Amino acid sequence: MKNEDFRALGDQEIHSKIAELQESQLRNRFNKVLGNLEDTSVIKKNRRNIARLKTLLSERKA
Repeated sequence: MKNEDFRALGDQEIHSKIAELQESQLRNRFNKVLGNLEDTSVIKKNRRNIARLKTLLSERKA
């Protein structure tokens, strides 16, 4: 997703999206260790999307 898509989300949706991405991140890390992960760049993309969402939340609070 892009920042424009994230900005269209409400606060509750952002929190649920963060939780979803963190769960996905955990599964991807396990799969990487087990050797089942095809595209390892997904880990980096998820980490950056989580950071984008957290930044957006902190901007809204300020």
